[in-house]
Amino acid sequence: MNEIFYKSIIHPNGNNFMSLLEIQYRDLIIDASRSLIKSVFPDIISHFNINDNHIYYGFISWCYKNNEPTDWRIGISLIKYLNINYISVEIKIKEELLFLSCSQWTYMNKSRNITILILYGELNDKLFGAQKSTLADQFREVFYIEVDKNNYPIDSHSFFFWELSEDDDIPKLMENKNEN
Repeated sequence: MNEIFYKSIIHPNGNNFMSLLEIQYRDLIIDASRSLIKSVFPDIISHFNINDNHIYYGFISWCYKNNEPTDWRIGISLIKYLNINYISVEIKIKEELLFLSCSQWTYMNKSRNITILILYGELNDKLFGAQKSTLADQFREVFYIEVDKNNYPIDSHSFFFWELSEDDDIPKLMENKNEN
């Protein structure tokens, strides 16, 4: 099943005329994404002042202009933005942003696949993942798997994604598609 990607309609610095209601809706969506990121890692403020509208709108505008997703991959998009703009953050923040993307995938992905694995080149000794809950009394699980980084030699700013069915094994690097 192919996933369809849509360009974000939210562009905080766009020049198009918007009604007051449209502006409020836009700001509500932007604030929701900001709150999501802050809820995962509140200390991000010490490296990237997510509370400053100018700074955060700059990130969202960059996503819009570069067709970077702000759906379940918003954490990955923020990592890319930080890297491109040479904003130094602790590895822990990037790990938390990867966990955020994994977690959001479990909510947003409606396919029959139950597990997502994400490999990020800067942290290629770990596969970050999440598994959907398949029963009402189960919780979704967010995790990482330590791997031999020699088995996953990729560029430090590249990402690979795997969506797995229940009985899949840990994937090999050459069996997937690059998602830069």
